[in-house]
Amino acid sequence: METVSERLIFVGLDAADSRIVERLAAGGSHPAFASIVKRGVSTPIINPPGLYVGALWPTFFTGSSPAEHGRYCWRQLRAGTYQDEFFQIEQIKGTPVWQTVEKLGWRTAVVDVPKALPSPYFKGAIVKDWGTHDPSRGGFQISGWLGRAEFIRR
Repeated sequence: METVSERLIFVGLDAADSRIVERLAAGGSHPAFASIVKRGVSTPIINPPGLYVGALWPTFFTGSSPAEHGRYCWRQLRAGTYQDEFFQIEQIKGTPVWQTVEKLGWRTAVVDVPKALPSPYFKGAIVKDWGTHDPSRGGFQISGWLGRAEFIRR
């Protein structure tokens, strides 16, 4: 059996009200929230004025600015033209932090982080576009080792 000393799960709670999550965690009716709040790390995120909210998630998971990862809005001008086009998640540049962590030997899972793109290089589990209000091309997907969900059950 595989021994993994370091595990990390990224959970995207897009537009979640932190006060409600904390209340659910404290009330005992949502033990998963209680575990995440107790053992996890969270931070409030404020989108800069003038930047579409969909640019925030790639900034979070690549650690780079929209100028580097390329996503400013769900529709953008095509470079060198005045024609607008849909910006697909496949166009996001940069390496997601979970891929970097996985290369260090950590077992990782990504659960509903908006705009997260399953990659052939990532061996962890990804749940994509499960509860999002603006799904990406391809919609809901599950990939990786999620079928053996002992990591998620713990």
